[in-house]
Amino acid sequence: MLIMSLSHKRPSGFTIVELLIVIVVIGILAAITIVAYNGVTTRAQNAKVISLARQYIDIFDQYNLDNGRYPQAETEYVCLPGNFPAKDGFPLGSCEINGLGGDAAKQTTISNNNPGEELKAYFPSLPDSSYGAVVTGTSGWIYSGSKVRGLMYTDDGIPHLLYHLVKTSHCPMGVVDTAPGSNGIVCNYYFQ
Repeated sequence: MLIMSLSHKRPSGFTIVELLIVIVVIGILAAITIVAYNGVTTRAQNAKVISLARQYIDIFDQYNLDNGRYPQAETEYVCLPGNFPAKDGFPLGSCEINGLGGDAAKQTTISNNNPGEELKAYFPSLPDSSYGAVVTGTSGWIYSGSKVRGLMYTDDGIPHLLYHLVKTSHCPMGVVDTAPGSNGIVCNYYFQ
């Protein structure tokens, strides 16, 4: 019986080491979750842009079948119809600033002779071409300091659609028109 009375009873509760281990494990799980969430949001943003580009490619091709030509744009690049409010440094109606050609004063707007007006005759409810987010430029056509937030179209020589993807170096439709940067690339889909 003497042996039983000498046994030590462990106090209830957790030791400091056990608590530290739990805190470290929770921190690691939180870090993994944050990284995974960022990747998911980037892929979702790119999927939205790719879906918009596909819709407009189909619309432009249908227009071409009906008219024997693609719509004309009066200026070099135009924004396709979308919700482009004045915010984040953008003036009302602009989908791109400080970009094409690296001219800080240059803006691409929907107010230019927009092919969207011609397209609305065939497709009254055109999709909103705004990305819902801003792609900032690092190289190539997206110049440092430029911002883009919607699909663009040009008919300078060969009609083509420009769309922008983030954190990737691959264009699922068309070709990469710039050297990949850390923030995004420009994809050009040339109509034939």
